[in-house]
Amino acid sequence: MFSRLSCSLAFLLVLLAGVAVSPASAQEADDESNDPFVRHPTVSPDGEAIAFSLQGDLWTVPAEGGRAVRLTVHEGYDGHPLWSPDGRRLAFTSDRRGNDDVYTMSADGGAPTRLTYHSTDDVATGVTADGSILFSTERTYQQPEWESEVYAVPAAGGTPDRVLDALGGEATASPDGRFIAFRRGSNGADRVDYRGPANRDLWLYDTQTGTYRQLTTFPGNDYNPVWVGPRELYFLSARSGTYNVHRLAINDNGTPDGSPEAVTSMSGPDIRSFSASADGSVIAFERGVEAYVMDVAAGGSPRTLDVDVPSDQRRLPVTYETYSGNA
Repeated sequence: MFSRLSCSLAFLLVLLAGVAVSPASAQEADDESNDPFVRHPTVSPDGEAIAFSLQGDLWTVPAEGGRAVRLTVHEGYDGHPLWSPDGRRLAFTSDRRGNDDVYTMSADGGAPTRLTYHSTDDVATGVTADGSILFSTERTYQQPEWESEVYAVPAAGGTPDRVLDALGGEATASPDGRFIAFRRGSNGADRVDYRGPANRDLWLYDTQTGTYRQLTTFPGNDYNPVWVGPRELYFLSARSGTYNVHRLAINDNGTPDGSPEAVTSMSGPDIRSFSASADGSVIAFERGVEAYVMDVAAGGSPRTLDVDVPSDQRRLPVTYETYSGNA
């Protein structure tokens, strides 16, 4: 009996000891780190600045690195920033109201404006020339293949509209508005060696003709299309055995002009996400626990983005609670 009681008390003490440390402690420990884990680095249209997510908030930093400026402070998770074509505003995805919704705010900071209100997740993927936000959602027509739908909402607010009859995600519009590039295929992007019928491919929708065209036929994963100029796409591909950035030129009729070419040649850890300036001269990407910047126009090599994050602790790293039951 004594042995069982001792074991029970020991288990309870271990359990309560775990409760004594706030869940925020791991995050707050990162606040004091000199090597922050930058997520979703997004290059401004002019290539001069980079917006990113760190510890669930949005920040900006010069493209050459330096001291970062915090834009959001909410306890919810803010991520996936997108610059407007004029570089004056940011669209982003946040769960500050319970599930992911689309928000927009000034690139200089300030109170964000909520644009979507559905109970399912809405994830911002692109900003059109007129400022409308393209986003992926599963609110109406999600199929057994797990494909999402593409909707758009005006930057000033209003009722979201379904943009494409086809299912897919990661939609982004060409600078002139003629084409919308998007991804179809629903296997996990982390499956870099996947080859099969659920592989991710790039597709193109022509807004003038209302037609669709498949752009890539690689049996592995091609995804995350980014326009760099009116008729060229950058995207992530597993063609080299590691996710790297590739480029593909598009003709005025929406057909590929040549074959995809590699922009980066990283080995080892995959590139998880990337972005590019409006002309494609500068790209930023996330790989491992680092963010990188690469001057494509000058033929430069990727360099680590040096970010100085001056940040106080938002919460106490450790809190103590007393429980008399219901542990």
